[in-house]
Amino acid sequence: MIDLTGKILVVVDAEPDYGKHNPEVVDAVELLVREARRVDSFVVFLEFGGGGTYRRLLKCVRAYDQFVQEPKQGCDGSEQVLNACQRGLYDEDAFVVCGFETHACVRDTAKFLADKRPGSTVEVVMEACGQQSGSHWDQFPRAHNLIPVSMA
Repeated sequence: MIDLTGKILVVVDAEPDYGKHNPEVVDAVELLVREARRVDSFVVFLEFGGGGTYRRLLKCVRAYDQFVQEPKQGCDGSEQVLNACQRGLYDEDAFVVCGFETHACVRDTAKFLADKRPGSTVEVVMEACGQQSGSHWDQFPRAHNLIPVSMA
């Protein structure tokens, strides 16, 4: 399991009405949310157009005060993540990103987080990302601080 201590977990578009999601990816996202709570990390759920996040994921943070649900209108949710961190006075030096639409919303959010915070680390958890057409990690953007990682 990835160590989420001191990191911000960003869950992108984990909405049941937003496409058909692979159950294994949803399970992996849930594991990350549970781990973030266990180590007292901040969790940001980005919701495309204000749709609702999977109830099973929100149950993981019930009675936990270190999470927010942030609506976004486009693919890139980096500004919403950074604003939520600033409102909560959370460090912005380590992010872990997971969710859906690997080569659209996950990609853009992770890429722009890495661009806007060049001194940060942005890890994208491959097993906890999904796209209906499959995840082609060889096509995912690379940067010195943007790293696809495995849960193992």
